[in-house]
Amino acid sequence: CIVRPPPDASKVMVKDLSAQPLVDERNEFTIDASAAGGNGFLEIGVQGGYVPAEEITVRHVGDFVFAINYQINEQGETVISVKWHGEHVPGSPFRVYVSDTGDAIDL
Repeated sequence: CIVRPPPDASKVMVKDLSAQPLVDERNEFTIDASAAGGNGFLEIGVQGGYVPAEEITVRHVGDFVFAINYQINEQGETVISVKWHGEHVPGSPFRVYVSDTGDAIDL
């Protein structure tokens, strides 16, 4: 049995969130908690401008790395919250703009 150190949300890395998310598409980002300790208690929230995400899936791809897919059905600012063992990870909550054209917009 491998004993992991206590959880430390400050060591979680969120990757590929800068890719431009699109309306009605499966948008993806990665969470790397391999150095963050704990047993894998991950919380994800995706809230569009007026309604939550249509769908959120979390897939453990190995060694405490997770692939997150989400779908938003409206254009506009979307807030993505990522917590590790109840604590926000660095940068969370994140704000991204979901576009219907793929044009990048800085928030």
